[in-house]
Amino acid sequence: MGRTFHQFERKMQQAAGLSIDEIEATRGPFIRSYMPEQHQDFFSKLRLLWLSLRDKQGRPVVVALSGPEGFIKVPSENELLIVPHQAIDSALFYKGQHVGLLGLELHTRRRNRVNCVMEDVDGQGLRLRVGHSYGNCPKYIQVRHVAVEQDVKPAHTGASSQSGSSSLPSAQAELVSHSDTFFIATYTDLAEDGVQLGAIGCDISHRGGPPGFVKLEESSAGTLLTWPDYIGNNFFNTLGNILANGQVALMFVNFQNGNLLHLQGHAHVDLKDRSLPGAQRSVKLQLESWNWTPGGLPMKTTGDVEYSPYNPMPDANSSFVRCVRIQQAARGIKTFTFSRPETSHGRIPLQPLRYKPGQFGSFNFEGLEGKGKITNRTWTISSHPFETMQSGTFSISVKRDGLVSSWLHDHLEEGQKVGWSGVDGSFTPEPSTPHALLIAGGIGITPMRAMFHEFRRKGTPVTLLYSVRHSSEAAFAGELQQAAEASSGLICVHLTVTGKDEEWSGPVGRIDAALIQKLVRCTDTALVRHLVPDVKASTAYMCGPEAFMEGVKKSLTSLGLPSTAILSESFNF
Repeated sequence: MGRTFHQFERKMQQAAGLSIDEIEATRGPFIRSYMPEQHQDFFSKLRLLWLSLRDKQGRPVVVALSGPEGFIKVPSENELLIVPHQAIDSALFYKGQHVGLLGLELHTRRRNRVNCVMEDVDGQGLRLRVGHSYGNCPKYIQVRHVAVEQDVKPAHTGASSQSGSSSLPSAQAELVSHSDTFFIATYTDLAEDGVQLGAIGCDISHRGGPPGFVKLEESSAGTLLTWPDYIGNNFFNTLGNILANGQVALMFVNFQNGNLLHLQGHAHVDLKDRSLPGAQRSVKLQLESWNWTPGGLPMKTTGDVEYSPYNPMPDANSSFVRCVRIQQAARGIKTFTFSRPETSHGRIPLQPLRYKPGQFGSFNFEGLEGKGKITNRTWTISSHPFETMQSGTFSISVKRDGLVSSWLHDHLEEGQKVGWSGVDGSFTPEPSTPHALLIAGGIGITPMRAMFHEFRRKGTPVTLLYSVRHSSEAAFAGELQQAAEASSGLICVHLTVTGKDEEWSGPVGRIDAALIQKLVRCTDTALVRHLVPDVKASTAYMCGPEAFMEGVKKSLTSLGLPSTAILSESFNF
């Protein structure tokens, strides 16, 4: 496989002041040569799949495939079998073709990517060999409830497709100018250190933002598209490929009727252009050709669109929250308490802040990365909604780790205001939880604190396993333990330390199957022993670094807990 990132991806990382090698050395590799179990489950349930391939001219194209649940099969961690409804185009799908896959679950904002090679194409479908597999953060994904029709209609539903060259007609330009989502395909055929980087040759990604975030300009050269590049996972797969050759394909989708707009052209990255709201840089695409396929996807969307709270606002302070209290929560962790959101227009209070335990708040900071530049960050709301309802304030607990969190620790003062975008997140308590097994690694305790108090208020049995490197880094430990002691055995809290800590006399080591089995059976209360005979009677909630959660999930499944009863939130992005 060679190195994980090619030279142009690394060039983009360096231009952004990042070192992915250093991050991987401390947190473990982000990109794997196999699909972890949760990714296998994810792809097997999709009904839409987005692909990047190369056409006969060697240019990237975006293809959307659909089918009933199960049309994507996962025979092993290194293999995918796809049996779509659509007919297979032999000009695009053939043995040896490099393929990028994007799985996107719009209603949950989950997305995972795979880079692979076509091993076989036959009557049974497409067989793909996995090269790289990795997850992406949920930023800039708008929530939509998309239904894929069971009986696929002909591709054009009675309307003929259209195509053109370097200028978009008004109808197609209108779709682009009102879109909040598009898909982008790129590729690289570089050889590095004598090794062909074929397994990551084609790549596909998603781009999202507020409606109209893609700008159009017309000139004698044709249509120019410009969009902002927001802060993301910092892999720079897409931008690295653009630096390598500039060939790009885009797909815009009308989610109401399935109309598809395919664009091909040459793109370049403008590292200095931060003129659009939230832009770290911009990407400009000179259109070379387009294709319009009415009804290209058999879909319909129900309900309203729920826009991502990560989407930048024109003004970082068009709505804001004001810091009212700062407290030290643990070594390296501070809790910041804010008043409810207000607008900058006469400081009119907004509606009361409503959120569910485990959800996060989205904040905007202006000028931390350059004059006029808006930086967005999200943190889990560590306070419980009932506390907010009583006090009118809410809290986040932040570990010093990076530019913005360090600024909060060093410079934010009581009385200062911070830009605010809203609340979101799907990592929240399930109403039917029989026994809540909460497992937190490090700063992953923040959503668990709110969930813990939610289950406590409802009378749900709770076992909290909390892993830190040093006992001094355990936020909320005293508060949580006190609640457990007052619960008459209904709640158990266990802290385990993984590093050297001479002051600690409790459990040590990582959370594994043996520790889970031992501690979940900890209580001496007959009632709880009846309700919670073993791990299999639990719903597990995990939060922490991805490598931590992957290990915990393997332990839980080895103890008989089905993967459907394991919910997680990652802090890797």
